[in-house]
Amino acid sequence: MIVTLLKPLILPVLLLIAASVFAAWMKATKGRRGERAVHNSVIAVGAECITDFIIPDGRGGLTQVDHVVKLPIGIAVIETKNFSGKIYGSAQERMWTQAIGIQRNKFQNPLRQNHLHVQAIKAIIGENVEVIGQVIFVGDAKFREMPEGVSGLSELKRHLRMVKGMPVPAEIEQAWIKLQAALRLDDGAREIHLAQVQAIKQSKAIGRRPAAATAPTVSDNDCREL
Repeated sequence: MIVTLLKPLILPVLLLIAASVFAAWMKATKGRRGERAVHNSVIAVGAECITDFIIPDGRGGLTQVDHVVKLPIGIAVIETKNFSGKIYGSAQERMWTQAIGIQRNKFQNPLRQNHLHVQAIKAIIGENVEVIGQVIFVGDAKFREMPEGVSGLSELKRHLRMVKGMPVPAEIEQAWIKLQAALRLDDGAREIHLAQVQAIKQSKAIGRRPAAATAPTVSDNDCREL
């Protein structure tokens, strides 16, 4: 009897689950395409780049970084976003908005997100080498007013060409080696990081926020142009 009553609900539930899984897969695929576009642009000018890795966040946890690039002027830490539509947000706002037609989607301010990555890198390599944070939007997203520290892929390519062929100072080479030694490439690190992210989401859902996840104020030094 119970099975008979539930039969009409089974197909809609399965379709909802399938749609959710497909949406998550599409989002992940789009993100990987954006990261690949940035990575390919960096190596095309001969710069050394590490993409999609886990490192200690300097606060007792782990964090995932999209890209770091070894440059003659320092180490660039890049957060990649592959978005379409119109983007609204300032450097100091906690959440930004993506508008596609009448649809509105909120997402974390990527400058603040990348600020944590910059601080994690600094904790590893020290303060003697410049660490430059930059957020790169690929795709066809348009800004009403693009904040400092945010640029498109074409601007990244232009900046990279400006330093192409310049020698990398010894202190930057040493910092790069130190950073490589701190990389967590094992599957266990990703599992720990994902669990950490889920815990933060659950804390937000019940109105609490772990101290380690507090969004910082973004300073000009952390988001200056490459």
